[in-house]
Amino acid sequence: MAKISFSYFVQDKLDPKTGQVIGHILRPYIPIRLSLHHGNPTNYVNALVDSGSDRNLFLIQWGQILRVPFRKIKPVQIVGIGKAIITAYPYRVNVWVHNKKYETDADFSSQQETPLLGRSGFFNLFNEIIFEENKGFLHIAI
Repeated sequence: MAKISFSYFVQDKLDPKTGQVIGHILRPYIPIRLSLHHGNPTNYVNALVDSGSDRNLFLIQWGQILRVPFRKIKPVQIVGIGKAIITAYPYRVNVWVHNKKYETDADFSSQQETPLLGRSGFFNLFNEIIFEENKGFLHIAI
């Protein structure tokens, strides 16, 4: 079983009241590319591997770049953190991880800022995903 590893990204931790940087936090973002059907993949974008996310959730702009036919898709409502409700458009796409293509489902929303790779549509594509929090690494067994 092959394994690919990614270093966590260092991001500024901001004070919610002042917006000032009060520290740093490590997050398991990985570089991915997206494509439709047999089309060419996009440039690399970073997405958060999120064990708390049920599904993949991407920025609607990514879908627009891919030419997802949003006008033909029936929107769905997704409930997130704090019971926030967002409107999303589900569509079948290809997610490229480490130059390997995986066909999967994703939701696209204009109300989403952080791209999420979720349990259904990402985690289930691999044999194992290991978060090494203390060392700041993510390992994916393919």
